[in-house]
Amino acid sequence: MTSNTSLNTILAKLNTLASFEKTANLLDLSPLASMKQLLRALGNPEQRYKIIHIAGTNGKGQTAAIISRLLTEAGFRVGLYTSPTVLDVREGIQIDNEFIREDAFVAGGEAVLNTIEEHQEDFCPSYFDTMTAIAFYAFYQQQVDWAVIETGMGGTTDSTNTAPKEIAVITPISHDHSAFLGESLEDIAESKLGIVTHAMPVILASQQIDIKQYIIKKLQERGCTPIDSDRITITPHYPEDRYTFVFIGGETFSLSSPERRIPRPTLECIKTALTTISLIKETTLDERRRYAQAALAVSLPGRLQLCHEIKYKPSGAILPTVLFDGGHNAAALQALHEHLHVLGIKDYSLVLGMAQDKLLEHINAPLRTLCAEAGRIILCQASSARAASTDALQHFILALSRESEKKIIKAESVQDALHLVATEQVGAVIIAGSFYLLQEAFPWFELPHSVPRPNC
Repeated sequence: MTSNTSLNTILAKLNTLASFEKTANLLDLSPLASMKQLLRALGNPEQRYKIIHIAGTNGKGQTAAIISRLLTEAGFRVGLYTSPTVLDVREGIQIDNEFIREDAFVAGGEAVLNTIEEHQEDFCPSYFDTMTAIAFYAFYQQQVDWAVIETGMGGTTDSTNTAPKEIAVITPISHDHSAFLGESLEDIAESKLGIVTHAMPVILASQQIDIKQYIIKKLQERGCTPIDSDRITITPHYPEDRYTFVFIGGETFSLSSPERRIPRPTLECIKTALTTISLIKETTLDERRRYAQAALAVSLPGRLQLCHEIKYKPSGAILPTVLFDGGHNAAALQALHEHLHVLGIKDYSLVLGMAQDKLLEHINAPLRTLCAEAGRIILCQASSARAASTDALQHFILALSRESEKKIIKAESVQDALHLVATEQVGAVIIAGSFYLLQEAFPWFELPHSVPRPNC
């Protein structure tokens, strides 16, 4: 590579690397040894700033993004690393809540990929290892004070777990990635708790009672005292779009968010983020109010993302209501159903695509309910080795209820599914079930500018 390396050159090289997300091959989940060797060869950039490390099943990305925003509000320079991305590869590496500049991403990619090429006989990092290394290197080059790092899958063996951390955050734990993390919630929690590598402050988001007790016991065994985010309550007043915050000392205030109705899962993420910032910086009531207002404004693409009057590019058709959601496990599908009720959306067109490894018993109840309330169900398959075929999706749904049979339409592709709902506009459109699906769906729409945009 030369100093004139382009973004496309970096992306082409990245796409040659092994990736479980692309192949669904367990052999492409690399051991931590390669990641550790790569970071050593780079001079261990991950040791040059303070890190908040986040693991859990649901809400990791939103919690990370909100913590990042609050840290910038507090005057720090902040790096944010999240996955998956749905708009742009640089979406996953942000500096002060904006996509990393293209030249900075290219410089980081060039440094990391050159190092891999120079040591190709010594180690073989995966795509996710390499992206994580680019983030760590870029944060060092950008001289951040704090980096907020979201795990990819699990915790113990995740590439991000090679970095030292000041604070760990555990978001809600539920069933997901059972083939890799275990069938029981205890097994899944044990993997997530692998990010707690020494006695440190651990922020604990709201959990199911039985698994919460297990987590607290395990943390105490490691010399950690969990800090419960439930010391803060946020009560939504739907449909007013007003939210009442109550802190452990009794301090209370209400804020509004007229731009959008905040989903309950996002309010849980806000509680966790506010608890985290209070650990880093002592806050006055006025500062808490300012942080809470900033937190309400944070949104991520593809997380219960509601758009009105959105243009479908190929035809110019305006769709009155479209909701995008990449949630793919039982808790996320249940949250989607509940939020549709909060929004008053009924008899919708459901464009559904899911990964084959997500079609498990745990999702039966919420998926059955979503399909029962849909006016029609348009099945499609994203271009991913993990994606379930439309035949497999149909079989899974009909096993839950034969009543959905007359509603189901099998599209040849994601584009065909979108063309159908754009041509035959009937009420709201819900595009859900997989971030892979959203990656292919988003380019066909003119999206609003309410999410972080590229800083070129």
